[in-house]
Amino acid sequence: MKKSDDVCTNIGYALVYQTLKTIAAIYPSQALIDLATTTIARFLSSESHNLKYIGITGLASIVKIDPKYTLGY
Repeated sequence: MKKSDDVCTNIGYALVYQTLKTIAAIYPSQALIDLATTTIARFLSSESHNLKYIGITGLASIVKIDPKYTLGY
C-alpha cells in the first residue's frame, strides 16, 4: 500500500483504494486500520475532488468497523 501511494498516479490511487476496501473487509487489525486511516486522511485533504470522494468512501467503510475512527477527522 505504501509503495502504491507513493506513485501518485491514477493506478496507484486505485490500488490504494482497493487495499483500503480489503482492510475494511478482513478481520480488523489495529495496525492495518491505523494505516488505512492515515491514508484516508491524505485522500480527504487532497485538492482533487476524485481523491476526496475516494477518502469519503474509504472512511465510510472504516466507520462500519467502528465509528470511533472518525474522531480524528
